[in-house]
Amino acid sequence: QKNIPVESVGCYIPGRRYPMIASSHMTILTAKVAGVKRVIACTPPINGKIPETTVYAMYKAGADEIYILGGIQAMGGMAIGTESIEAVDMIVGPGNAFVAEAKRQLFGRVGIDLLAGPTETLVIADESSEPEMIATDILGQGEHGPTSPGAIISTSEEVAKIAIEEIDKQ
Repeated sequence: QKNIPVESVGCYIPGRRYPMIASSHMTILTAKVAGVKRVIACTPPINGKIPETTVYAMYKAGADEIYILGGIQAMGGMAIGTESIEAVDMIVGPGNAFVAEAKRQLFGRVGIDLLAGPTETLVIADESSEPEMIATDILGQGEHGPTSPGAIISTSEEVAKIAIEEIDKQ
């Protein structure tokens, strides 16, 4: 184990297709709890507008600076800096294939958390499983985008049917 101080972190909160406000807590709040001095956050606009719910989640998670900036532009702005954004030591957070590739290319200039890709979710259920929880698990990962499939295998046809109905309901 080696102690390498991280003074600043840039958190990317996706949001163009699927606003993922929970990412604020997974990235911004984690960095704040770890004692990072400066935590900035970027999220893209939605249809040219400020995504108010996402910005509020970023604020509540403790972001020191919030920018309405998405995609590879956000990655570059956080890693390299701009006239109005001071570069950070590390970039964290999920994103689409373009964001992941930008993080890959910027690794070394800044630290990164990981190179995330699509999520594949499989829930194995029996008659004791709760359809509402199955639906929540499938949707929680499926929100990562159209390339993140979810599947249910069940020994109970009734549980599976109710779970599918619950997915549509949620």
